[in-house]
Amino acid sequence: MEPGAPVIADYRTRTTYAVGVDGGVSTGLLVLRGDGLVVHRQQGTPSQVLDDFALRFPFLCDGSSTVLVGCERYVQDQTNHKTAQPVPLQVVGVVAQLARVHGWRFYLQAPADAKALVSNTLLRDLRVWSTARDVEQRDADDVNDAARHALTVLAQHRASLFDNLLTNIGV
Repeated sequence: MEPGAPVIADYRTRTTYAVGVDGGVSTGLLVLRGDGLVVHRQQGTPSQVLDDFALRFPFLCDGSSTVLVGCERYVQDQTNHKTAQPVPLQVVGVVAQLARVHGWRFYLQAPADAKALVSNTLLRDLRVWSTARDVEQRDADDVNDAARHALTVLAQHRASLFDNLLTNIGV
């Protein structure tokens, strides 16, 4: 290599972060470092969660890390029932835009796929399970679903890191 030539790090030398998002009227978000450390967990209104995320994590935007975003895919049904369906779709749109602007890899995931891969027991064993007290809400369902999406995106797109997490807990 020529002196002064730019060095481009490949994914094996960069820190990988998996961001899981479960959008809705109550939105869950979890940021997981590739070694299994939970960097951030939050559940609340979409504006609270996404605004806080944008303020707390500028280091994810500098290009020195690989950021994988797993977001729950929401399919609007064709019924005439009044629901909060626009909110999850809006959250998906905002998260997709953040990913595009910052060069993060963005993946929509079916909730059933994430739940099939990542059980409550696995969340507990990996120490990413959240309680209502952790997120100061009446429950932690959305942040736990976000954790499933973070782990699913890691399993599907950085399988060796996911495998290391499982190996470390004896699975």
